[in-house]
Amino acid sequence: MAELRIIDHEAFEVKRANSDQESMWDGFRFGVPNKYAGYMTDFLTYATGEWTVTETQAGATQALSDGILGKLLLTNSAADNDIVGLQLVSESFMPTAGKNIYFEIKFQTNLAEQIDWVAGLCKLQNTLPTTACTDGVYFRKDDGDAYIDCVATDTSVTSAEVAMATQLDATNVVLGLRVVGNDHVDFWINGVKKCTLKTVIPTEELSLTFAMANGEAVAKTATIDYICAYQER
Repeated sequence: MAELRIIDHEAFEVKRANSDQESMWDGFRFGVPNKYAGYMTDFLTYATGEWTVTETQAGATQALSDGILGKLLLTNSAADNDIVGLQLVSESFMPTAGKNIYFEIKFQTNLAEQIDWVAGLCKLQNTLPTTACTDGVYFRKDDGDAYIDCVATDTSVTSAEVAMATQLDATNVVLGLRVVGNDHVDFWINGVKKCTLKTVIPTEELSLTFAMANGEAVAKTATIDYICAYQER
């Protein structure tokens, strides 16, 4: 006969918080209804009406890709600096005293260099990533290198830790961040905590964001496995 186990969620979270390797999800109350407002998609389906889509040229596409557990393939048009981007229609997240925000994405791009991208929570802005995010907490990679930077911006004042990891061609990377109230932001790359930013925390409403741009006159692709964000109520 199978053993019936009752899980004490609070004890479970204390155990996680006391583990040797800090996790971005430490303190998150898994399975507790109405504790968080959040959005997550594995791209088993793709509803265009949920997203503000930016395309510099009409040749850019966003399409479900055949793959286990779901994937979304973004394909850019071919001119240098052409953009294809997704931002959730509503700006539903904002750093707030006493409340945590969690963001995570798993994705890859066909090339590590010769491409710009931004992933995180940003103010709705259809020029990302070729112009700087005015307000947000996010990861970015600039054209011409393969280094992943961690960034927080408030009214165009930016704090950043650069070259926190190196992206590889056609290889999945998992990026996560936790905004702790309006005090600081912690950043993780592939499950490893990389840095904390404290000096600049945005005060605007933010949207779930992924955007990329060509760094040369050759079309680039990105494949998103999943993307999510949650904020304490």
